[in-house]
Amino acid sequence: MKKESGFTYPISICLLMFFCTFLLIHTQLFRTETLLSAETERIYIQEYYLLSSVRKAEQLLSQGKLPVMGEFLYREGSVEYKVQAVSAATDSVSFTLKMNAGEETQAVSHYDKTKKMMVKWYEKH
Repeated sequence: MKKESGFTYPISICLLMFFCTFLLIHTQLFRTETLLSAETERIYIQEYYLLSSVRKAEQLLSQGKLPVMGEFLYREGSVEYKVQAVSAATDSVSFTLKMNAGEETQAVSHYDKTKKMMVKWYEKH
């Protein structure tokens, strides 16, 4: 009769350690994907608010109804703007996005009065 004592226990421990490691890796992967998804959503919301503000400002400037300073309100934040004349044909509009979470982003756009449209737009980081 063969002695087989001691063979099953090490194999069981190795399999248990393998499955625990596998579970931990996938748990960490899930957490990372969740955080990345939330961060991506926040960035998309900020970009949407800035783009919407630029479009509203462009529309109001083409109609001649945009005040020199003002604010656009959104569900999760607000965008303050300030219009400055750069030249006779160009205005510069500075935007400051303030999210309810406390984050702040700035952007600048240039409005061409002859074309009646925004010709340049960039964010300050």
